[in-house]
Amino acid sequence: MLCLAADPDRAAVRAAQLTAIDKDWDCPWPLDWQRHYRVLADLVDADGQLPDIAPGVIFDGDDIGKWLQQQKRAAFWARFLPEQQERLTKLGVKPNQAPTPAPAASRGAKGSEQGTASVPAGPGGPHAVGRAGSGCSW
Repeated sequence: MLCLAADPDRAAVRAAQLTAIDKDWDCPWPLDWQRHYRVLADLVDADGQLPDIAPGVIFDGDDIGKWLQQQKRAAFWARFLPEQQERLTKLGVKPNQAPTPAPAASRGAKGSEQGTASVPAGPGGPHAVGRAGSGCSW
């Protein structure tokens, strides 16, 4: 818990006051996460369900759509505390299914050809994907 006052009694009173306003005021996860979650929870409170929010939807300067899509990623979801998962689930947010692993290349493939037969080359050739400055976010 945050230090709310030098006097323990005063700190306890302040903590009770803050809890009355928002039970998650002293949450164990990042406040940035809580702030984004609260935006979604307020939308559910107002509309009865979470609307479709695409990446690019900005709220108070934050791309809430992009944040929401990130929370659905299996890798993100696995790192959440159970309480975070529960909160998102109550809003109707569920993790995306983890992608199935690609089939293993046949043992007959050799050298750099192994595993590349089904990967189309993007603009700039087969080695341009994900290169610094290419605009890829992954």
